[in-house]
This record gives sequence, C-alpha cells and structure tokens, in this order.
Amino acid sequence: MCVFLLFLLFGELLNSATCCPDGCNCHEKVFGNLTGLRQLLLSGNELETIPPGLFDGLLQLDLLDLSSNRLAYLDENVFWNLDNLTVLDLGKNSLRQLPVSVFSPLAKLHSLRLYFNQLESLRPGIFDNMTELLELDLFQNNISQLAPRLFWNIPKLEKLTLSRNQLQTFPHQSFYYLPRITFLSIYVNPFTFLPDQLIGHMPALKEFYLYETELDTLPDHLFCNMTTLENLSVSFNKKLRHLPKNIFSCLSSLSRLKLEANSLEFLHRDLFSGMINLDTLILSFNNLRTLPNDIFRNIPRLANLQNVPERLTVSFPSCSKGGGLHCAGSSEWSDWSCTQLNPCFSQSQRPCNTSFMDLAVCIYMLLSVFTVDIAFGDCPDGCKCSDSKVLCQNISEFPRFISLAPSNLYIANANISSLNPSDFEGFAEALSMFAVKDSAMVEVLPSTFDKMLNLVALGLSGTELQSLPDALFQNLGNVRSLTLSKNKIVVLTPNLFSALRNLQYLDLSRNLLASVPGEAFNQLMHVQTINLAMNNIAELSGEVFRGLGELKFLRLTGNAIREIPAGCFNDLVNLEEVSLQDNQIEHLPGHLFSSQQKLKKLYLSNNRISLLPQGIFLNLPNLAQISLFENHLSSLSSGVFGPMALQELWLYDNRLTHLEDGVFSNLTNLRLLVLSRNQIGSVSAGAFRGLVELGEVSLHTNLLVSLEEGIFNSLPKLANISLEHNLIRSLPGNLFHGLPPLWEVDLHNNSLQSLSQEVLDSLDTVKNVKLAMNPWRCNLDILPLRDWMKGHPSKVQNASQLTCPSRDSLTHTKLTDLSDEDATAWVPPPSTASVSSGDSVPPTEMWRRPHTRPPKKSTPIAPAATTPPPGQDNSNADGDGEGLSQDAKIIIIVLVCIAIIATVIICWVCCRRRRRAGRDLRRQAGKNSAI
Repeated sequence: MCVFLLFLLFGELLNSATCCPDGCNCHEKVFGNLTGLRQLLLSGNELETIPPGLFDGLLQLDLLDLSSNRLAYLDENVFWNLDNLTVLDLGKNSLRQLPVSVFSPLAKLHSLRLYFNQLESLRPGIFDNMTELLELDLFQNNISQLAPRLFWNIPKLEKLTLSRNQLQTFPHQSFYYLPRITFLSIYVNPFTFLPDQLIGHMPALKEFYLYETELDTLPDHLFCNMTTLENLSVSFNKKLRHLPKNIFSCLSSLSRLKLEANSLEFLHRDLFSGMINLDTLILSFNNLRTLPNDIFRNIPRLANLQNVPERLTVSFPSCSKGGGLHCAGSSEWSDWSCTQLNPCFSQSQRPCNTSFMDLAVCIYMLLSVFTVDIAFGDCPDGCKCSDSKVLCQNISEFPRFISLAPSNLYIANANISSLNPSDFEGFAEALSMFAVKDSAMVEVLPSTFDKMLNLVALGLSGTELQSLPDALFQNLGNVRSLTLSKNKIVVLTPNLFSALRNLQYLDLSRNLLASVPGEAFNQLMHVQTINLAMNNIAELSGEVFRGLGELKFLRLTGNAIREIPAGCFNDLVNLEEVSLQDNQIEHLPGHLFSSQQKLKKLYLSNNRISLLPQGIFLNLPNLAQISLFENHLSSLSSGVFGPMALQELWLYDNRLTHLEDGVFSNLTNLRLLVLSRNQIGSVSAGAFRGLVELGEVSLHTNLLVSLEEGIFNSLPKLANISLEHNLIRSLPGNLFHGLPPLWEVDLHNNSLQSLSQEVLDSLDTVKNVKLAMNPWRCNLDILPLRDWMKGHPSKVQNASQLTCPSRDSLTHTKLTDLSDEDATAWVPPPSTASVSSGDSVPPTEMWRRPHTRPPKKSTPIAPAATTPPPGQDNSNADGDGEGLSQDAKIIIIVLVCIAIIATVIICWVCCRRRRRAGRDLRRQAGKNSAI
C-alpha cells in the first residue's frame, strides 16, 4: 500500500511538471522570476483585464503604472502580494467600479491615481487600510456621491482631488480627520449646497479650489478650519450671488483670493476683515456696481486688485471724503484707464490724518491698479508712477527722482544690495510708505530712515538681510506697521524697536532668530500683532511680552521652544489668539493663561507636552478653538478644562491611557470630541458626563478591550460613535440604550466574537453599523447576529465581509448564509480555540494578520482528532509522548527523497520549455514592458 501511494505521489508531481501545456493560460509565470523588480511600467497598452496572481512574485515592487489602458474591472485579489508598493497609477482607463478590498494589502502606498476613469461611486471602507497614503487623485470620473467617512482613515493624506466629477452633494463631515492635507480640489461638480459641517481641522491646508459649481451661497463657517490657507478660488459659480459676511473671517493667512465670474451683486463691508496677509484679490466678471467705502480697510498687504469689474466705483474714505477710484475698461491691463478723484495725496500735499490700515490699503491698491506713467515730472526707468505713488520692479539701481517726491515707494524683485541715506535724498520726508520685497538686499546702513518722519508703513521682506543697525528706526515714531518677514535675520538688538511708540503690527516671521531679547518689545505699548513664527527660537524670556496690554495676536508657530516661562503672558489681558504649535514644548506652567479671559484661539498641537496642569484652561470663557493633538499627553485630570465656548476638541495622536469621570464636564458646548490614535485602555462610566451638545465621539485606534455600561447615556445629541481598530471583545447589553437615533456606530477591526440580543436590539435605531474584520465564532452564540443582519440588511456595511473563520467546510461562509446545523457543528480554528482557552493574545491579532493575502478556496481538510479513542494512551509506542515510530520516520525520509528527485525533473522539463518559449517570444513584438 505504501509503495502504491509513493508511486501515486510521483505521478502527480510529474503531471505538474508540464508547466504550461499548449492552449493554457500561463499568465502566472510572466513575472515569476522577477522577484527583485522595483518598477513595472505597463502604461499606454491595450490591457483589458489583469488576471489574479499576475503580480504575485513581485515582492519588491515599488511602482506599478497601469495607466492609459482599457481596464474596466479589477479582481479583488489582484494586488495582494504587493506589500511594498508605494505608487499605483490606474489613470486613464475605463474602470466603473472597484471591489471594496482591492487596495487592502497596499499598506505602504503613498500615491494612488484613479483619474480619467468612469467610476460612478466608491464603496465604504475602500481606503481604510491605506494609512500611509499621501496623494489620492480621483478627478475626471463620474462619481455622483461619496460614502460617509470615506477618507477618515487616511490620516497622512496631503493631496486630494475630486474635481470634474458628478457630485450632487457631500455627506456630513466628509473631510474630517485630514490633519496633513495641503491641497484639496472639488471644482467642476454640480452640487447645489454644502453641509454646515463639511471640513474638519486642516492645519496644513494651503490650496482649496471651489469653482464651476451650482452653489448659490456658502455656509457661514465653511473655511473656519482652514486657518493656514494661502490660495482660495471660489470662481465661475454662476448662481453664487451672496457671500456671508464672516465667510473669510478665519483666513488670516490667505494671500490670494479669486472671486471672479460669479454673480455677486453685493459685498458686505466686513467681508475681508481679518485678511491681513491678502495681497491678490480678483473680482472680475461679477454683477457688482459699487463697493462699501471701507471694505478694504483691514487688508494692509493688498498689492494686486486684478480686473475690477467694468464701471465699478471703488471708494477710499481715508484718502478722500466722498472721493474714490473710478476704473473702466476691458479685462486686459493694456486697455484700462484709471483716474483718481479727489486724491488724498499729491506732490505738494502731506498725507491726511488717517489710520495706518486705511492708508496701506490705498497705497497697495493704487500701486497695482494704476498703470499709466505720470505725464509730468519724472518716472525712473523700471518704475510705474501715478502722481506720488511709485512701483519699481526688476531694477538694479535705486531709482532717482528729480522733480517727483513720491509718498509711496514699493520696490520688488530688485537687484539692489543695500540702502543708504543718500538714496532718499530730497523726498525722505514725503514718504508715508516704503517697502522692499523679494530682492537681493544684504544691508541697510545706519541713519537710512532718519529723515522719514512721516512714514507709517515700512516693509523689508524676502531679502538677504542678516542684521539691522541698532538705531535704524530711531526717528520712526509714526510707523504703525513694520514687516521684516522672510529675511535671514539672526539676531535682534535690545533697543531696535524702542522708538516705535505707535507700532500696531510687527511681523518677524520666517527669519533665523534663535532668541529674542527680554526688552525687545517693552516700548511697543500699542502693538496688536506680533508674528515670530517659523524661526529658530529655543527659549523665551519671562520679560519679553511685559507691558503689551493691547496685544491681540501672538504667533510663535514653528520654532524650537521647549518651555514657556511662568508669568510670560500675565500682561496680555486683551490676547485673542496664541499660536504655539509645531514647537518642542514639554511643560506648561499651571497659571500660564490665567489672565487671558478674552482668548478665543489657542494652538498647542505638535509639541511634547506630557501633562496639563490642573486648572490651566479654567479661566478661558471665550475660548472657541484649541488644538492639543500630536503631543505626549498620558492623562487628563478633571480640573483641566473650565467652562468655555469650545465646540471641537482634538486630542488624537497623544499617549492617553485612561479617561476619568467628569474630565470634560465643563465643555457643555462641545460637539466633536476626537480621542483617536491614543493608548486608551479604559474609559470611566462618567467620562463624557455633561457633554449635552456632543454629536460625535471618536475613540478609534486605541487599546480598548471593554466598555463600561451606560458610558454614552448622558449624551442626548450623539449621532456618531467611532470604536474601530480597538481590541473590544464584548459589549455590555445596555451600551446603546437610551440614546437618540444614531447615524453610525463603527466597531470594525475589533475582537468581537458575538453580540448579545440586548445589544442588537439597541442597534435597531442606528442607521449604519460597521462590524467587519472581527473574529466571529460561528457557533450557536452567533445566531442572534445572523438573524439581526437578515432582518436589517441595509444597516451593516460590507456585510459580505462578515464570515466564519474555521478549518472545516464553513471556511469563509458568510454569516447571513450560516444555517443552524452549521452553527451546531462549527469547529473553531486554532487561533479562536486558543483565545477561548485563555490565551493572552487578542483575538483580532491572532485571527487576522493585516495586509496578507486571504487563503484560497480549496477542498477543506478535516481537523485531526485531538482526543484518543477510549483505552488508547496519548503517548506513542516509544513512550516519549512526543516522537514518531521508527516505521513512520522511514516513510517520511523516503517521501522527502522522492520529492527532491521529482523537483529536479520538474525544473529540467520547465527549463527546456522556457527556452522554446523564449525563442517564440523573441519573434513577436510585445507591447508591454517591465522597467
């Protein structure tokens, strides 16, 4: 009998050696020997399908380009072995639908390109395993709707393009949990409205494009989470007639705003308030007839008002009473003509008495709008002049004026190496504004500005300056705005700003400062904004902000600060915004913010804070925004937060292990609480007590094994609960009892083995339930879940992924297909059995190894008997309890030898056939290429 079995085995091995008979499809061998291949470019061919297993041997593949083919369908296992893939290009194909698990193994993918396809929808969870994804291109498809929370599990995403689709609307909170995104486009879509809560905290967003839609208005707070936005386009929306007056109120970093080709009929006078960095504004092709007199009063840097609508009257009340700037003509600059009505400045007049903000707006607006050289006096080469306003660009020498005494001089992109007093001879006293931007200047000599007694705005930005003379500003007592950003200044002298008694705005951002003298700002009694962001400051003196009682905005973002001295902010009683994110702060003094009752925004994210002292946020009743994510917080005490106006609290990416009772009880206005990606192992039953307005709580990606009964009972407005990516093994029966109808409960990727009937009854009112990726035990305990799913077929998302892990014939049987007889006879797999016997390894980890290929379906093998027949000893004949009999050992050795001989024969046959196949292939002109 043994000899017969050996010959049978040998015969099967020989049959397998046929490799690829004529008429068979041998695609699995195409790349079989290219195990070290890193880049595979198959673009620009005629591929219509990709057979499963085609890429199985490409274990080191980094880039796969399948663009510009005819792919209409992808098998769900087509990418299963590509664990190291970082770039996948599927653009310019004919894909209409994608399997939900098609990208599951691509955990290291950085770039996914699906542009120019025919996708109509994207299934929920399709991107859930792509935690390293940086770029997702979905533009130019036919997508008409997005699944809720489609992008929530892509925390590192930096670029998302959804433009040129057929999107009719967006689900509530579609773009939440994208803290690193820098580029977002949703233009050329036919949606008619946007939900109030669409975009979450985006502290890195720089560009947002929202044009060619069917919008007729925008939500009031649409852009409030885009505080770092620099470029915004809201254009070509033909139905857009109205903009809420506070729509841009949070965009203090915006430099370019495009509002052209809408149907805007009116702009509120406060529409642009707070946009202190705006330098380009485009308003062409709207229905505007007039603008409010002081609409540009708070835009000190506006340098480019492009293509003002025809026959529009723009008035500057600070420059003239009842006067204005009248511009008419086509959209081409060369066809424009502008005349100044009742100008505030002329050659013989000094500036009228006006506030700095209004004056700066006049200067920038006039410099950018006027393009006709003056007809009298002189205008230096490379400059454009209008009356006493001069703009010079791309010049290599300082401009010389003979009869013209400019009041406003703006120099950009110049190759001037230094400034000295003689440059301003004859017109220094006439200057009210002077700015040099993006130029090669390396030095400003002492006394250069001594005669500029009427100067109110001074800017030296984007130069090579490394230092400034100590007494450079000694006679500039009227200056209200000083911009010294984007230079290479290394050090500030203690008395550099001491003479600037009327200064309101000081920008020192983006330099190379390592420290700030303690007395540097002590004489700036009226300063309202100090910007020290993006320097190399490692420590602050306790005296540096002493006496600045009028300061409202303090920005210290992006430095290397390790500690804030106690009492540092004591005198800042009018402070409204403090930016301390992206530093190295490890500790905060307990009473650091005790004097800031007017504080509205506090940014502390991306530091190293390990502990929040009790009461540190106790006296901040007006605080509406706070960021604490990406720190080292290990705990929160119940006395940290006082009563405040806070609506969103972001605590993700910390090291929290436990939430105690009442820790958030004072946050009665809170609507969103994000505690994801921590190490939370337990939550007290009263942790969320007092959060009567809370609509969403996120606890995903923690270490929760169980939850207390009634933990959510005191949350009358709760709508969404995120508990995915934990280790939860069971749920208390009344966990969801007493709650309002919920929109979604997410429990996928936990260690759940069954759900009680009581839990299931409480889920009847939930709109969506996610239960996939749990190690379900398909015995009699699973029957309540099976019956509940059959009774509520639309509630469970990805219900087909709920299967039975087993060694017997139930392998991958869907829960909904499980029969009572199957449940009675169910035999657990080894991993599930070990869990039930008290193994300490979480069932989730034992049952599922992320990013591995699922087992192929084959004829199942019955499990070996583990209990010996009655009367039979467990040990073998040798009595060692572990070894094999001598006969068994001999049989195994013989089998191994035969297998080796058979393998050699197989290799020899395959090599012969491969050589013949190679000769045939060389005769053909193949289109595909592996690079």
